[in-house]
Amino acid sequence: MVRNLLGGAAFAALVLMLAACGQPSAEVLAAEQLIEEQLADDLGLVLDAICQEPNPPTEISCVAEDSAGAQVIIVGVVGADELSLRTLNVVAADQIDLVMSAFASASAELALPSGSLDCGAGSIVVGADGRFTCQFLAASDHVAPVTVTVDGLDTPDPTFSFEVVLGPGIAAEGIIERAILPDLGFGDSRAICAKGGADAEPFSCGVLLDDGRLLEFVAFDSGGAIEVAAANVLRPTELEKLDAAFADTVAAVGVVIPGGRLDCGADAVILDTTSSFKCAYSAPNQVPIEVTVTVTGLGTADEAFGFEFAEITP
Repeated sequence: MVRNLLGGAAFAALVLMLAACGQPSAEVLAAEQLIEEQLADDLGLVLDAICQEPNPPTEISCVAEDSAGAQVIIVGVVGADELSLRTLNVVAADQIDLVMSAFASASAELALPSGSLDCGAGSIVVGADGRFTCQFLAASDHVAPVTVTVDGLDTPDPTFSFEVVLGPGIAAEGIIERAILPDLGFGDSRAICAKGGADAEPFSCGVLLDDGRLLEFVAFDSGGAIEVAAANVLRPTELEKLDAAFADTVAAVGVVIPGGRLDCGADAVILDTTSSFKCAYSAPNQVPIEVTVTVTGLGTADEAFGFEFAEITP
Protein backbone atom coordinates (compact mmCIF):
# COMPACT_ATOMS: atom_id res chain seq x y z
CA MET A 1 0.00 0.00 0.00
CA VAL A 2 1.31 3.42 -0.99
CA ARG A 3 -0.20 6.69 0.18
CA ASN A 4 0.07 10.04 -1.62
CA LEU A 5 -1.26 13.35 -0.38
CA LEU A 6 -1.74 16.65 -2.12
CA GLY A 7 -3.09 19.38 0.15
CA GLY A 8 -3.19 22.97 1.23
CA ALA A 9 -2.50 25.75 -1.23
CA ALA A 10 -1.10 23.38 -3.85
CA PHE A 11 -4.32 21.36 -3.97
CA ALA A 12 -6.51 24.46 -4.04
CA ALA A 13 -4.48 25.99 -6.87
CA LEU A 14 -4.60 22.79 -8.90
CA VAL A 15 -8.36 22.46 -8.47
CA LEU A 16 -8.95 26.07 -9.59
CA MET A 17 -6.69 25.67 -12.61
CA LEU A 18 -8.30 22.41 -13.76
CA ALA A 19 -11.84 23.58 -13.06
CA ALA A 20 -11.29 26.43 -15.49
CA CYS A 21 -10.55 23.96 -18.28
CA GLY A 22 -14.15 22.78 -18.57
CA GLN A 23 -13.11 19.11 -18.49
CA PRO A 24 -14.19 16.39 -16.02
CA SER A 25 -14.38 17.52 -12.43
CA ALA A 26 -11.32 19.16 -10.98
CA GLU A 27 -11.12 16.42 -8.33
CA VAL A 28 -10.89 13.71 -11.01
CA LEU A 29 -8.27 15.58 -12.99
CA ALA A 30 -6.29 16.37 -9.86
CA ALA A 31 -6.32 12.71 -8.84
CA GLU A 32 -5.20 11.56 -12.30
CA GLN A 33 -2.38 14.10 -12.32
CA LEU A 34 -1.26 13.10 -8.83
CA ILE A 35 -1.22 9.44 -9.86
CA GLU A 36 0.63 9.93 -13.15
CA GLU A 37 3.22 12.23 -11.66
CA GLN A 38 3.86 11.80 -7.94
CA LEU A 39 2.52 8.28 -7.34
CA ALA A 40 4.12 6.91 -10.52
CA ASP A 41 7.44 8.42 -9.49
CA ASP A 42 7.17 6.96 -5.97
CA LEU A 43 6.44 3.50 -7.37
CA GLY A 44 8.99 3.65 -10.16
CA LEU A 45 6.25 2.94 -12.71
CA VAL A 46 4.82 4.67 -15.77
CA LEU A 47 1.08 5.02 -15.09
CA ASP A 48 -1.88 6.07 -17.22
CA ALA A 49 -4.73 6.83 -14.81
CA ILE A 50 -8.50 7.01 -15.21
CA CYS A 51 -10.56 8.14 -12.19
CA GLN A 52 -14.29 8.04 -11.62
CA GLU A 53 -16.26 11.03 -10.40
CA PRO A 54 -16.27 11.11 -6.60
CA ASN A 55 -19.24 9.12 -5.23
CA PRO A 56 -20.13 9.95 -2.57
CA PRO A 57 -18.49 13.36 -3.08
CA THR A 58 -15.62 12.65 -0.66
CA GLU A 59 -14.54 9.25 -2.09
CA ILE A 60 -12.77 8.64 -5.38
CA SER A 61 -11.63 5.47 -7.14
CA CYS A 62 -9.12 5.13 -9.96
CA VAL A 63 -7.43 2.54 -12.14
CA ALA A 64 -3.95 3.14 -13.52
CA GLU A 65 -2.36 0.95 -16.16
CA ASP A 66 1.41 0.49 -16.14
CA SER A 67 3.64 0.02 -19.18
CA ALA A 68 3.24 -3.77 -18.96
CA GLY A 69 -0.55 -3.58 -18.95
CA ALA A 70 -1.00 -4.38 -15.25
CA GLN A 71 -3.71 -2.42 -13.49
CA VAL A 72 -3.08 -0.53 -10.26
CA ILE A 73 -6.19 -0.07 -8.13
CA ILE A 74 -6.31 3.24 -6.26
CA VAL A 75 -8.84 4.75 -3.88
CA GLY A 76 -8.84 8.12 -2.20
CA VAL A 77 -10.55 10.72 -0.12
CA VAL A 78 -11.32 14.23 -1.39
CA GLY A 79 -11.32 16.83 1.37
CA ALA A 80 -12.02 20.52 1.38
CA ASP A 81 -8.39 21.35 0.82
CA GLU A 82 -6.60 18.05 0.22
CA LEU A 83 -6.63 14.86 -1.84
CA SER A 84 -5.39 11.59 -0.30
CA LEU A 85 -4.82 8.48 -2.44
CA ARG A 86 -3.69 4.94 -1.62
CA THR A 87 -3.01 1.85 -3.70
CA LEU A 88 -4.76 -1.43 -2.94
CA ASN A 89 -2.71 -3.91 -4.96
CA VAL A 90 0.90 -2.75 -5.04
CA VAL A 91 3.87 -4.07 -3.09
CA ALA A 92 6.15 -1.04 -3.18
CA ALA A 93 9.89 -1.41 -3.49
CA ASP A 94 10.33 -0.40 0.14
CA GLN A 95 7.95 -3.21 1.19
CA ILE A 96 9.94 -6.01 -0.48
CA ASP A 97 11.79 -6.54 2.80
CA LEU A 98 8.47 -7.67 4.30
CA VAL A 99 8.21 -10.34 1.61
CA MET A 100 11.81 -11.46 2.18
CA SER A 101 11.32 -11.70 5.94
CA ALA A 102 8.16 -13.76 5.56
CA PHE A 103 9.90 -16.06 3.06
CA ALA A 104 12.87 -16.59 5.38
CA SER A 105 10.47 -17.67 8.12
CA ALA A 106 8.69 -20.07 5.76
CA SER A 107 11.81 -21.59 4.14
CA ALA A 108 12.22 -24.36 6.73
CA GLU A 109 8.62 -25.51 6.33
CA LEU A 110 9.06 -25.38 2.56
CA ALA A 111 12.16 -27.62 2.93
CA LEU A 112 14.28 -25.34 0.78
CA PRO A 113 18.06 -25.50 0.51
CA SER A 114 20.21 -22.43 1.03
CA GLY A 115 19.45 -19.65 -1.41
CA SER A 116 17.53 -16.41 -1.83
CA LEU A 117 14.20 -15.09 -3.09
CA ASP A 118 14.31 -12.77 -6.10
CA CYS A 119 11.25 -10.57 -6.68
CA GLY A 120 13.03 -7.91 -8.68
CA ALA A 121 14.10 -4.47 -7.54
CA GLY A 122 10.97 -2.45 -8.26
CA SER A 123 7.38 -2.22 -7.14
CA ILE A 124 5.12 -5.22 -7.78
CA VAL A 125 1.56 -4.94 -9.06
CA VAL A 126 -0.43 -7.78 -7.50
CA GLY A 127 -2.95 -9.62 -9.66
CA ALA A 128 -6.69 -9.71 -9.05
CA ASP A 129 -6.23 -13.11 -7.37
CA GLY A 130 -3.90 -11.57 -4.77
CA ARG A 131 -0.83 -13.26 -6.22
CA PHE A 132 2.45 -12.38 -7.85
CA THR A 133 5.49 -14.38 -8.92
CA CYS A 134 9.10 -14.41 -7.79
CA GLN A 135 11.84 -17.00 -8.13
CA PHE A 136 13.98 -18.89 -5.65
CA LEU A 137 17.68 -18.92 -6.50
CA ALA A 138 19.42 -21.85 -4.82
CA ALA A 139 23.09 -21.65 -3.89
CA SER A 140 23.64 -24.42 -6.46
CA ASP A 141 22.28 -22.10 -9.22
CA HIS A 142 19.07 -24.10 -9.53
CA VAL A 143 15.99 -21.90 -9.95
CA ALA A 144 12.44 -22.57 -8.75
CA PRO A 145 9.33 -20.47 -9.46
CA VAL A 146 7.57 -19.05 -6.40
CA THR A 147 3.95 -17.92 -6.24
CA VAL A 148 3.38 -15.36 -3.49
CA THR A 149 -0.12 -14.78 -2.13
CA VAL A 150 -0.67 -11.58 -0.20
CA ASP A 151 -3.51 -10.80 2.17
CA GLY A 152 -4.27 -7.43 3.73
CA LEU A 153 -2.10 -5.43 1.36
CA ASP A 154 -4.24 -2.37 2.04
CA THR A 155 -3.42 -2.60 5.75
CA PRO A 156 -0.24 -1.71 7.68
CA ASP A 157 0.48 -5.41 8.31
CA PRO A 158 0.02 -7.52 5.16
CA THR A 159 0.72 -11.25 5.31
CA PHE A 160 2.41 -13.39 2.67
CA SER A 161 2.28 -17.11 1.88
CA PHE A 162 4.36 -19.03 -0.65
CA GLU A 163 4.06 -21.91 -3.08
CA VAL A 164 7.30 -23.20 -4.55
CA VAL A 165 7.55 -25.62 -7.46
CA LEU A 166 10.67 -27.67 -6.78
CA GLY A 167 12.46 -29.69 -9.41
CA PRO A 168 14.02 -33.01 -8.32
CA GLY A 169 17.52 -31.57 -7.90
CA ILE A 170 16.59 -28.59 -5.75
CA ALA A 171 14.19 -30.74 -3.70
CA ALA A 172 16.98 -33.23 -2.98
CA GLU A 173 19.26 -30.37 -1.92
CA GLY A 174 16.60 -29.27 0.56
CA ILE A 175 16.28 -32.77 2.02
CA ILE A 176 20.05 -33.11 2.40
CA GLU A 177 20.54 -29.68 4.00
CA ARG A 178 17.43 -29.69 6.19
CA ALA A 179 17.24 -33.33 7.30
CA ILE A 180 20.41 -35.30 6.59
CA LEU A 181 23.35 -32.95 7.23
CA PRO A 182 22.21 -31.83 10.72
CA ASP A 183 21.90 -35.50 11.68
CA LEU A 184 25.46 -36.07 10.47
CA GLY A 185 26.81 -33.05 12.32
CA PHE A 186 27.46 -30.99 9.17
CA GLY A 187 24.53 -28.59 9.44
CA ASP A 188 26.29 -25.55 7.96
CA SER A 189 27.33 -27.26 4.73
CA ARG A 190 25.69 -26.83 1.32
CA ALA A 191 24.45 -29.50 -1.09
CA ILE A 192 24.73 -29.45 -4.87
CA CYS A 193 22.67 -31.90 -6.92
CA ALA A 194 22.22 -32.60 -10.59
CA LYS A 195 18.85 -31.35 -11.84
CA GLY A 196 17.43 -34.85 -11.96
CA GLY A 197 15.81 -36.63 -14.86
CA ALA A 198 12.88 -38.92 -15.46
CA ASP A 199 11.00 -40.59 -12.63
CA ALA A 200 13.09 -43.20 -10.79
CA GLU A 201 16.23 -42.19 -12.72
CA PRO A 202 18.98 -41.76 -10.08
CA PHE A 203 20.99 -38.56 -9.98
CA SER A 204 23.97 -37.57 -7.89
CA CYS A 205 24.42 -35.01 -5.13
CA GLY A 206 27.50 -33.87 -3.27
CA VAL A 207 28.48 -31.84 -0.23
CA LEU A 208 32.01 -30.45 -0.03
CA LEU A 209 33.05 -30.03 3.60
CA ASP A 210 35.38 -27.32 4.86
CA ASP A 211 38.16 -29.90 5.35
CA GLY A 212 37.96 -30.96 1.70
CA ARG A 213 36.11 -34.23 2.22
CA LEU A 214 33.19 -34.96 -0.09
CA LEU A 215 29.88 -36.42 1.03
CA GLU A 216 28.18 -38.27 -1.80
CA PHE A 217 24.47 -39.04 -2.15
CA VAL A 218 22.22 -40.67 -4.71
CA ALA A 219 18.69 -39.34 -5.20
CA PHE A 220 15.72 -40.17 -7.39
CA ASP A 221 12.16 -39.06 -7.96
CA SER A 222 9.80 -41.90 -7.03
CA GLY A 223 6.62 -40.55 -8.54
CA GLY A 224 6.66 -37.09 -6.99
CA ALA A 225 8.48 -37.96 -3.76
CA ILE A 226 12.23 -37.40 -3.69
CA GLU A 227 14.30 -40.07 -1.94
CA VAL A 228 17.93 -39.59 -0.99
CA ALA A 229 20.44 -42.23 0.09
CA ALA A 230 24.03 -41.81 1.24
CA ALA A 231 26.63 -43.21 -1.16
CA ASN A 232 29.71 -42.88 1.06
CA VAL A 233 28.47 -41.91 4.52
CA LEU A 234 27.55 -44.07 7.50
CA ARG A 235 25.45 -42.32 10.13
CA PRO A 236 26.14 -42.90 13.85
CA THR A 237 22.94 -44.95 14.12
CA GLU A 238 24.17 -47.19 11.31
CA LEU A 239 27.54 -47.65 13.00
CA GLU A 240 25.78 -49.05 16.05
CA LYS A 241 24.53 -51.95 13.93
CA LEU A 242 28.10 -52.97 13.09
CA ASP A 243 28.62 -54.48 16.55
CA ALA A 244 26.02 -57.17 15.89
CA ALA A 245 27.21 -57.64 12.29
CA PHE A 246 30.77 -58.15 13.52
CA ALA A 247 29.68 -60.75 16.09
CA ASP A 248 27.69 -62.64 13.44
CA THR A 249 30.66 -62.61 11.05
CA VAL A 250 33.07 -63.89 13.67
CA ALA A 251 30.66 -66.62 14.74
CA ALA A 252 30.13 -67.69 11.14
CA VAL A 253 33.84 -68.44 10.68
CA GLY A 254 34.04 -70.31 13.98
CA VAL A 255 36.25 -67.85 15.84
CA VAL A 256 35.65 -67.62 19.58
CA ILE A 257 36.30 -64.16 21.02
CA PRO A 258 35.89 -62.73 24.48
CA GLY A 259 32.75 -60.72 25.08
CA GLY A 260 33.32 -57.15 24.08
CA ARG A 261 32.20 -54.36 21.79
CA LEU A 262 33.11 -53.05 18.37
CA ASP A 263 33.69 -49.30 18.69
CA CYS A 264 33.60 -47.23 15.50
CA GLY A 265 33.27 -43.87 17.23
CA ALA A 266 30.31 -41.57 17.72
CA ASP A 267 30.66 -39.53 14.52
CA ALA A 268 29.52 -40.25 11.01
CA VAL A 269 32.06 -42.10 8.87
CA ILE A 270 32.88 -40.80 5.40
CA LEU A 271 34.19 -43.60 3.21
CA ASP A 272 37.20 -43.03 0.99
CA THR A 273 37.81 -44.68 -2.37
CA THR A 274 38.62 -47.99 -0.65
CA SER A 275 35.15 -48.02 1.01
CA SER A 276 36.80 -49.09 4.26
CA PHE A 277 37.49 -47.59 7.67
CA LYS A 278 38.97 -48.58 11.02
CA CYS A 279 37.21 -49.59 14.23
CA ALA A 280 38.43 -51.19 17.45
CA TYR A 281 37.16 -54.28 19.24
CA SER A 282 37.53 -53.96 23.00
CA ALA A 283 36.98 -56.62 25.65
CA PRO A 284 37.67 -56.60 29.41
CA ASN A 285 41.35 -57.20 30.21
CA GLN A 286 42.21 -57.32 26.53
CA VAL A 287 44.26 -55.01 24.36
CA PRO A 288 41.89 -53.43 21.75
CA ILE A 289 42.09 -55.10 18.37
CA GLU A 290 42.00 -53.00 15.19
CA VAL A 291 39.25 -54.05 12.82
CA THR A 292 39.05 -52.89 9.21
CA VAL A 293 35.46 -52.61 8.03
CA THR A 294 34.73 -52.73 4.30
CA VAL A 295 31.33 -51.66 2.97
CA THR A 296 29.68 -52.76 -0.26
CA GLY A 297 26.35 -51.70 -1.69
CA LEU A 298 25.89 -48.88 0.81
CA GLY A 299 22.30 -47.65 0.91
CA THR A 300 21.02 -50.48 -1.32
CA ALA A 301 19.26 -53.78 -0.70
CA ASP A 302 22.63 -55.51 -1.21
CA GLU A 303 24.42 -53.55 1.54
CA ALA A 304 27.02 -55.74 3.27
CA PHE A 305 29.95 -55.37 5.66
CA GLY A 306 33.24 -57.23 5.70
CA PHE A 307 35.69 -57.38 8.63
CA GLU A 308 39.43 -57.94 8.74
CA PHE A 309 41.27 -58.24 12.05
CA ALA A 310 44.29 -59.86 13.63
CA GLU A 311 43.88 -63.09 15.54
CA ILE A 312 42.04 -62.58 18.80
CA THR A 313 43.10 -64.71 21.76
CA PRO A 314 40.24 -65.55 24.11
